[in-house]
Amino acid sequence: MCSQAPPISPAWKSALIVQYTTVGLSVLTIPLYVLVITILLQNLKCIKQNKAFFVFFLINGFVDIVSILANALGNSFPAWGLFLDFYLSHGTLVGKIYLVLMYWTRYSQGVNTLLLAFNRSTAVLFPFRYGKIWSKRWVKVCIAIQLLFGVPVGILVACSDYFWRLDCSAPNLWDHLPYVQRAYSDSQVLVIIFSDARLKTIVLGVSFSAEVVFFLIIVCNYAFMVITLRRQRRRDTTVVTHLSSLRRDATIQRQKFMLLRMAVIICLLELCYAVFGVVSVVGRMNSDQFHFFYNLVTTIYSSMGPYLMICFSTTTRRLIRATFAPKQPLLYKASPPQPTITSRSQR
Repeated sequence: MCSQAPPISPAWKSALIVQYTTVGLSVLTIPLYVLVITILLQNLKCIKQNKAFFVFFLINGFVDIVSILANALGNSFPAWGLFLDFYLSHGTLVGKIYLVLMYWTRYSQGVNTLLLAFNRSTAVLFPFRYGKIWSKRWVKVCIAIQLLFGVPVGILVACSDYFWRLDCSAPNLWDHLPYVQRAYSDSQVLVIIFSDARLKTIVLGVSFSAEVVFFLIIVCNYAFMVITLRRQRRRDTTVVTHLSSLRRDATIQRQKFMLLRMAVIICLLELCYAVFGVVSVVGRMNSDQFHFFYNLVTTIYSSMGPYLMICFSTTTRRLIRATFAPKQPLLYKASPPQPTITSRSQR
């Protein structure tokens, strides 16, 4: 039975304002995300450099949009007490769909981060083998791995039992339902909960372990890239004499390093997931704290894609300008890089 609930602390009131703001901005980001994806899809054949990178971004853009919508409709809205009758009148179906999408998108985003890290490393370290490494067939295999990697966990989550935890401040219209339990909460009116606590621990443990593994692989990947680049620079004593070739190669390399910076930022966001996973297990967060921080990290992570692409991709900015200014050339097609004396000597 629910008695009089304690007052909400000022800290939680501030946390709720942060949550309202981030979720609202993420939903407003969807039109921009769709615009960027549409423009890149329409001009994908025109993109000659780093094409695999853009393909991975497009696939992950779809996953990010699903994540934003699932997080807003399946987590934030019920937590704020919106449309309670809709959620509770359908049993635990809506909550179950949210959890399936949540775990599937999280695993898919993790794999995408790995693909972007490997893609940028090969672009920087092996520029003349990049096209062969990221062939169409291999890119399709990577996409299939990304989209299917989270399916086993999604199936396990779909086959599990759940109940709705309803805050004591909510009306007592649904207390007779067998899948509704009452409890106090500082930040959530309604939240979906695993019926089997042991299964929940297993799913979360596996998921957060995967996050840590993803991050460690990414760190090793970039560490290897940095070490290799330093060794190459020490061996690089030959000066390129053709100025036009030097300028062309410098432009291409600059774009590659800009996309590398974008990939590094995404990897730092992946680090936030890994840290959150460790803290949630070791620090023993309560339910309100867990859902708040998970919602915050997920919202920021899934919403950064279009902003990062616009900031760090010259090709994307050029395509957007061409879309809104049709009289300008659609895309500057850079000539493929020619092997310099230095590159031939290093091969």
